[in-house]
Amino acid sequence: MGNCETKVLILEDDPLAASELKDCLAREGLHPSIARSKEHFEKIVEQHEFQLLIVDIGLPDGSGLDVIREVREQSSVGIIVVSGYTTESDVVAAIELGADDYIKKPISIKELRAKVRRMMIRTSGNGYSRSIAQPNNNEQKFFGDWHLDLDSHRLFYKINHEVGLTSAEYKILLALLNNCDQVLSRHSLLNHLQSISSPYDERTIDGLINRVRKKLAIPASYEPVQKVRNAGYMFCETVRTEHQQTTESPGSGFSLTAEKMTIDKAPSPTLEPPVFSSAPESGSTKLTH
Repeated sequence: MGNCETKVLILEDDPLAASELKDCLAREGLHPSIARSKEHFEKIVEQHEFQLLIVDIGLPDGSGLDVIREVREQSSVGIIVVSGYTTESDVVAAIELGADDYIKKPISIKELRAKVRRMMIRTSGNGYSRSIAQPNNNEQKFFGDWHLDLDSHRLFYKINHEVGLTSAEYKILLALLNNCDQVLSRHSLLNHLQSISSPYDERTIDGLINRVRKKLAIPASYEPVQKVRNAGYMFCETVRTEHQQTTESPGSGFSLTAEKMTIDKAPSPTLEPPVFSSAPESGSTKLTH
């Protein structure tokens, strides 16, 4: 079933269960490794690429659900959940976050073999590694005196002054930048938070938007995020996207860098941010701060 390139990472804190899984996968021709904690997992995937992840939900330093969510945001690698004391709600949560399948302990070798085989066919050998599986495109969004680094999820003012963002704030800001000069409803913005486990709803979008606006208010008069009454929010600023992809020549010690720039919203010498009258006609929208 496996080949010399098929590597599996088992995230399991139970030594006996991890050893049994490793032996089983090795007999199938795969090349399994073991991570005993979330921290150990993160260190391993910094250095190696894996074509399949087997994840236990209960970990000594966190939840396997967090691992599933983080991996699925970046890769389509196969993920199988293996656990013996998992509630039905945990299984449902794992599947909703992106896990492909679930096996309950004690593990059936025939079941594991069948599911792993199906998984490898589905993913076509797609791998996951923080440093290998993801190309370093170094994509950045520039607007005003700001830029957002999409690789590191970091926001900077005037090159080197970093302003911290929560995961939710980052996703909201990125959604606005990707749809600049378009009105996004609260429901649309809420959809961009689906990968975050915190219980957000449309009522909390206003609070998140206000936090983002306050962080961007340098100077205080800078207000690129505008509220459109009865409609949602709009980013009223020119956004420039730059890509800088770096690839290394194996064994050479040299790297090649390619740059690409696009304008997401072209500036116009006569275009001003939309302003509506204080007494809009029936059915129209009103732009407010």
